[in-house]
Amino acid sequence: MTHLLDYWPWAIIVIGLLLLLYFSRPRYFQFDISPGEHASAPVFIPVSAIMSVVVSLAVLGSSLFIILSGGYEPDAQKWAFGSVGTILGFWLKPSKKET
Repeated sequence: MTHLLDYWPWAIIVIGLLLLLYFSRPRYFQFDISPGEHASAPVFIPVSAIMSVVVSLAVLGSSLFIILSGGYEPDAQKWAFGSVGTILGFWLKPSKKET
């Protein structure tokens, strides 16, 4: 019988995909970041931006765990290094406004 913790990366992937499908419509979260009577206009953050950060952190966390623990086979470590490179490429690419 396999250990239950062997499936946690897959659980994170499936949960992330389900959340992505659920939030696929354009939605925004509203934050009021100014306390007090004279509050400024609320700040709207798109859900797609929040999901990009959440999915990136989940994949980066699992990849760094595999890399730093040292108890995984070379194929798993190659996957982990590839995932870290993909995340870095995603966040360091030029924005659409600059191209």
